[in-house]
Amino acid sequence: NLTGSEKIGDLGLAYFSSTPKKPLETFIFNCSHCQMITNKGIEDLMVNFQTIKSLKFDFSGCPNIDDRGLRYFRNIIEKMGELSTLSLNFSSCPKITTRGTTRFLYVFERKLSLQTLDLRLFFCENINQKCIQDLVKNVIVYIIHSAINDL
Repeated sequence: NLTGSEKIGDLGLAYFSSTPKKPLETFIFNCSHCQMITNKGIEDLMVNFQTIKSLKFDFSGCPNIDDRGLRYFRNIIEKMGELSTLSLNFSSCPKITTRGTTRFLYVFERKLSLQTLDLRLFFCENINQKCIQDLVKNVIVYIIHSAINDL
């Protein structure tokens, strides 16, 4: 838990991701309100998580994360074969937009191993009604795909 750490930035996340770790099934990482973390930090951090089944990140209140950060998550999630639970908190990230969130959500049309999605976007001033509609649409499409695969 690095909540509010004023000196933690992209370099710290890059160092963390380059440190050898034993294979994990679950990873929880909270760096909310870390003002120096940017999209680059997310990109570096996500390199080693392709085999995880449950992933939880909290980047709430990080003002330098924008739609590119969501794109980095989407690109890695597409490669994660066994991801079943995903929790992402980007609340109070003022640079996250409807367009970036909508593009991020498209990954779930193909991510059939995912059973739980918790996406938090509270107080993101650039998210509008279209984003909520796309979220609902993607969840419904995902439920239908999962039901067909269970037959």
